[in-house]
Amino acid sequence: MPDDQPTSAEVLIITPQDAPFLAGSAADPSVHDAELAGIESANLFSDLADPRHPLLHRTLARLPLAAGRESPSVVALTIGYLSRYQGEFAASSEAVVVSSPLLAVPTLLATIAPDRAILVIYADSQLASTADLPGVAFKDRDRLLVAGLQGPGPFRRAVIDRAAPFDAVAVLEQIQGVITEFAAAHRIGAVVLECGEMASIADGLRERITVPVVDYHALIDFFRGTIGRPSCSTRARSRPRRSIPYLGGSRRSAGDSG
Repeated sequence: MPDDQPTSAEVLIITPQDAPFLAGSAADPSVHDAELAGIESANLFSDLADPRHPLLHRTLARLPLAAGRESPSVVALTIGYLSRYQGEFAASSEAVVVSSPLLAVPTLLATIAPDRAILVIYADSQLASTADLPGVAFKDRDRLLVAGLQGPGPFRRAVIDRAAPFDAVAVLEQIQGVITEFAAAHRIGAVVLECGEMASIADGLRERITVPVVDYHALIDFFRGTIGRPSCSTRARSRPRRSIPYLGGSRRSAGDSG
């Protein structure tokens, strides 16, 4: 369970305090030598749909006001939908706030070929909103593909229903199946994993496809490497990979439908 009072560390992770621990996920403090701060969320998906925005207010209450050598330089959340509140978070803390991997979408749009699409995989696409993608111009929205894992399958059982343990290999297979399905009709240039639990299988997914896969850890590592603490870039480079067993099959581009 997250500590009630975070201490100074390079990274502070703000996460639902009642969520089951998953090694390698965005809420695993060992990945970034992070401290944890908990927020209440009896029902995460109900809270996301609540027009009173309870997750916004609970998260704002846990943000450090200042940044510096005695405060975290990066604050990471673990609920990717919270990128819809990125402006409020940035205005409330001097630390860099990584609300979601979705923050990478504008950069990906600028760096991949213009005939390629970005596939955004949500925990539940029914809760997705264009507000989740700050900085994406209206003209670029037709390059975005949205998928969700709310249907029957190992991800829903473990993360949404909390009715079974998280089976990393099964979830990896499920996500790869989603990518394969979209790649049959679209040229995919990048994949963005919205959910904090998906970060635990991101490295395994990178072993299977050749386009960029962006998860929480990728953004945290990026910002740690840009901020002037001498140990940041060294630790980011030496962090062990969160490996998933390779199950066979050829490694190919997600954008190749043949």
